[in-house]
Amino acid sequence: MTSSTVVRLARSPAPVTLSCRMNKITTARSLLCNRSLHTTARVLLASPIQVPPAAAKSANKTTADNPAGIHLWDRLPGEGGKPRRGMAKIRGPLRESRFRLVTDGNKPEVNPRKVNEFDVAIVGGGIIGMATAREILKRFPKMTLAVLEKEREVAAHQTGHNSGVIHAGMYYVPGTTMAYTCVRGNALMYEYCEQHDLPVERCGKLIVATSKDEHPTVEMLYNQGVKNGVQGLEILDSKGIQEKEPNVRGYSALYSPNTGICDYQMVTECMAREVTASGRAEIKLACEALDFKETEDGRVAVTVVEPGQKGPKFDVTARNVITCAGFYADRLAAKAGGDKSLARISTFRGQYYQIKQASTIRGKEGHCPV
Repeated sequence: MTSSTVVRLARSPAPVTLSCRMNKITTARSLLCNRSLHTTARVLLASPIQVPPAAAKSANKTTADNPAGIHLWDRLPGEGGKPRRGMAKIRGPLRESRFRLVTDGNKPEVNPRKVNEFDVAIVGGGIIGMATAREILKRFPKMTLAVLEKEREVAAHQTGHNSGVIHAGMYYVPGTTMAYTCVRGNALMYEYCEQHDLPVERCGKLIVATSKDEHPTVEMLYNQGVKNGVQGLEILDSKGIQEKEPNVRGYSALYSPNTGICDYQMVTECMAREVTASGRAEIKLACEALDFKETEDGRVAVTVVEPGQKGPKFDVTARNVITCAGFYADRLAAKAGGDKSLARISTFRGQYYQIKQASTIRGKEGHCPV
């Protein structure tokens, strides 16, 4: 049906009247309107106002503060107030706290002087973007920061869709940045998961040569790993493989005890909580970066919009902008003024199989061919 609906935006001094087509089920922040509303605009009422007759007379009374005599709602059910454990179980603690604090009057503003102006804006809410935000806040205690993520949750793309392996570092050429960061990152990831009580397992890995012809690769990976500082590497013969896993057959294998697994999506959500808990940062979900332009005062304005919507659009400005867009890194670099011919992301899809519980495979190690 079509009706005139009054909505109120958080931190907006006046209500907004829209002509909307109301669905039977209307979400808290989504309206099918002839004038779109952004999810971050904080729509606090998404249905025709129903005021009890007894309250209507006083609630709709024309006053100096309410010249139109319109009944206004300050928040949706559940926003503000005490933590909601039921919602946390269903949506997760990160979403629950963000929803609850939308209209919390005690919530400190990141930048009380001007809305959507920050020292740093990071585009991309995957593990790279969130780790970058966390590190900046640690190193620069006075900086304000915004993370712009086009999806409605963090770690929605590559971060949340991978094997979850914590690599040890034997695959990279010694002396390279990748070799150093992989070995160092391996130790830091175990440390972070243990510090925050996140699920992690140092399960180890067997890199198997199925024939004598493949054995030189095992030796090459061993030598690279030792030079890179990978601890505990061991070359096993066929008998050693059988002792680790009786159901794996091979000529030789490289055993890496420090290879492990974790949940990178959960790690990213934990980092997101640290970022918002700093009081100097915001994570803006459903904000897709459309354009980058330099302002007259030397700042960068990032124009954002809710994905799939034509508007409204708004700018988030910052002195510095860092793009951490994963598979979209090349496209975003081009939008930011870079030369897209210099780098292009080539994606590939991994397929994973789950072993049945009745399987005879005994060990917990990861297994892969050389």
